[in-house]
Amino acid sequence: MTAHIPMVDRDTASTEALAAWDGEIAARGRITNMKRTLLQSLPTFRAYMEFYTLYNRLIPVMGKRGVWLFCHAISNGNECLICTTYFRRALINDGIRPEAYEPTPEEQRLIDFGLQFSRAHAGKKPDPRIWAELSKRYTAEQLTDLVGLGGQMVATNLFNDIVEIEVDESLYEYRA
Repeated sequence: MTAHIPMVDRDTASTEALAAWDGEIAARGRITNMKRTLLQSLPTFRAYMEFYTLYNRLIPVMGKRGVWLFCHAISNGNECLICTTYFRRALINDGIRPEAYEPTPEEQRLIDFGLQFSRAHAGKKPDPRIWAELSKRYTAEQLTDLVGLGGQMVATNLFNDIVEIEVDESLYEYRA
């Protein structure tokens, strides 16, 4: 499979793209195939990187595992191989086998809510019981961040699938 949009090559990248590339390496230690593709348009790259702003705001609220399980549920529900595998790797490296893990009740709420994002395109609204449970635990601002992160995750899933981004080699061993 060849992606519909080529990845930016470091040797021919613009000065601005190189700065963004180096910033990504400094922040997260690697640059993925998706991010190399996003670098074709710096405004698009920046928009997708706002995922990390929400991600970092939610970690103190629900923990890395909670955020990972939420994002994994969205990606798995959307059948995005890259993102599902990315979060499988995070979970496995944290000692969790997603297919055999028994989540806490709070984690299960996040998983259930995440799955709602893969059904939203069909015009289905999230289960009101999930909203009620989440509203007891999180503030309006935190819920806004959670929905924003979920929307960013869906956008990332769509970008990867529509463009047909190749799975990063670093994820091969983590595929289900």
